[in-house]
Parts: sequence; structure tokens; C-alpha cells
Amino acid sequence: MLTEIILGAFCLGLLLSQAVAFFILLSRLLKGARRRPPLTPQPPTPEMLGTVSVIVPTLNEVARIDGCLRGLSQQSYEVREILIVDSNSQDGTREKVKEMAAKDPRFRLKTDYPLPPDWVGRPWALHNGFLFSSPKSDWILGIDADTQPQANLVASLVKAAIAEGYDLVSLSPQFILCYPGEWSVTAGFIDDFALSL
Repeated sequence: MLTEIILGAFCLGLLLSQAVAFFILLSRLLKGARRRPPLTPQPPTPEMLGTVSVIVPTLNEVARIDGCLRGLSQQSYEVREILIVDSNSQDGTREKVKEMAAKDPRFRLKTDYPLPPDWVGRPWALHNGFLFSSPKSDWILGIDADTQPQANLVASLVKAAIAEGYDLVSLSPQFILCYPGEWSVTAGFIDDFALSL
């Protein structure tokens, strides 16, 4: 008799936990129907000339930064400057950025100030990038070194922000996942983080 009661309580608990999980999943699926579609690439317009400063925080990113540098170099005249704010990389990241700067004068390599207490690296580098950026820029775009921006991303983003009346935009990129374990980590990561721009 006691075994049946315990088994019944266990089954009821399991059923309730599945019901909660179902409603959480359903709420997320319903939100997906209202999600904005991906940005469509759009060329810049003349009034966008030099309105954006791009900030890329780096620390030992030599293995991942090529796609980011190439993608940013493909952006058009809306990008005034591309500030690579490095936190004293030791792996050749700085040299790779210097090579790109020799080809595209919009690239500028900066070193962030020493990290103060209560700060962490990426936000500190973005803050320093903001301080280093041109006061003539209307927009600041923070982008991770392992992101691979497509041509006209910056122009499309600025156009969308202006059209919607936004002062701040946060995007979630399309992830390139190579190994099965990355799928499980990424699912939780997406819930908690979006690429801040």
C-alpha cells in the first residue's frame, strides 16, 4: 500500500514537472512567431556617411578574428572607424589587426587601460572603445571578434534602428556549430545573452 502511494506521488510530481516544462516551451514558441525577421542587406544612403564607430574587444583572438576583420572591411562608407580594443593579446592578434590596418585606414588598434576592480574584460574593452571613438559618430557598434559580419550589415542595422526609432539594438547572431556538444550549450546561452550592439 505504501509503495503504491509513493509511486503515485512520484508519477504526479513527474506529470506536474512535465506540464510546467510544456508551458515554458509553449510560451517560447509563441514568442518566436512575433520575432522580427532577420535583417535584409541594404546599402547605405549618403546621409549615413561616417556615422558609425565599430568597436571590437579582443584578447588572444588570432584563431577567430579573420572573418570579423574581413567582414568589417566590406562595410561601406557608413563606418567612420573600426576600433580594435585589445587587452594585451599574446598570440598574434595585434599583428593581424596591424596587417588589416595597413590595407584599410579605418582600422585602428588600441590597448585598453588596466582593468579596474569590479569590471570584467569585454565590457571594459567596449567602454574604452567608446572613450576612444570619434565624437562625430552617431552610432556605436560593439561586435565580438568571432562574429563574421556580412556585407552591408552595419548599414542595414542603422537603417532598421532609425526606421523603428531605436536608440539601442541588440542582435542575436546565427551560430556556426561544429560539434554536438555545442548545441546543448548554445540553447541555454541564447536564452541568457544576445550580442549587444
